[in-house]
Amino acid sequence: MRILKEDPLVITSLSFNINPTFTNFDGVEGRSLISFPVTTKFREDGKQLVVEGTLMVRGVSSDDKEIYSASCTGRAAFWFMEPLTEKEKAEDFVYGNFIKPVYHMLSFYLQHNILSSGLVTSFPIVEPPFRA
Repeated sequence: MRILKEDPLVITSLSFNINPTFTNFDGVEGRSLISFPVTTKFREDGKQLVVEGTLMVRGVSSDDKEIYSASCTGRAAFWFMEPLTEKEKAEDFVYGNFIKPVYHMLSFYLQHNILSSGLVTSFPIVEPPFRA
């Protein structure tokens, strides 16, 4: 597989909302709930792949009250010198080489957006959720 051309990730939407009824942020402990629906589309001749994904994060307090919600949607496209083989079209190959990088970029933009609001939080960006 040789990539002929790549369209970099284009962010198509970015949102962030803080729950207005949640007023005391000092020392709040909680967790982040992550969802990452992603679609991959191969052109019929196997020479193009488009990856579209939405990373959604909900911050919830230890008593399960929503603190914030945020999402980031983006799309990247890849053109190949020759058609991908069936092995290269396999889910684990596409996941490792194309879906993970899109996830990492979306998480970077999303975390930057959350931090720029003044809310200090984090969520794991090492590995995207993977369906078995």
